[in-house]
Amino acid sequence: MLIAATATETHVESVDLDAVWKDSYKYVIAMPENPKLKTYNKLQTMLLNPKYTKDNTLVFCLGGNLSLTMEACDGRVPVYSFLFLGNKDSEIKFYSIEKLKNADYDYRLIPKEID
Repeated sequence: MLIAATATETHVESVDLDAVWKDSYKYVIAMPENPKLKTYNKLQTMLLNPKYTKDNTLVFCLGGNLSLTMEACDGRVPVYSFLFLGNKDSEIKFYSIEKLKNADYDYRLIPKEID
């Protein structure tokens, strides 16, 4: 796995992400390392927005939070445990994601404001 980050975007090369990738994915929600109950409530509220579906949104978390995050998502979107996007901050991070063609890295993530 390789990661390159600038102030405005992150580039990732990941075999793990390749294994679950669908071309329809547009958004990534990265859960914090130690989410609080209000964080899970915020995630559930976000996923009530019909804009975010299981076809276009992924949720990433660190391994220890996988079962609680999956429970909070209630099957609305896929949840994966990925260390490279494990969010060390205390808040949810939200990104647009795209698979790059003919580039040094496979994916580009751009931070977005949460709708």
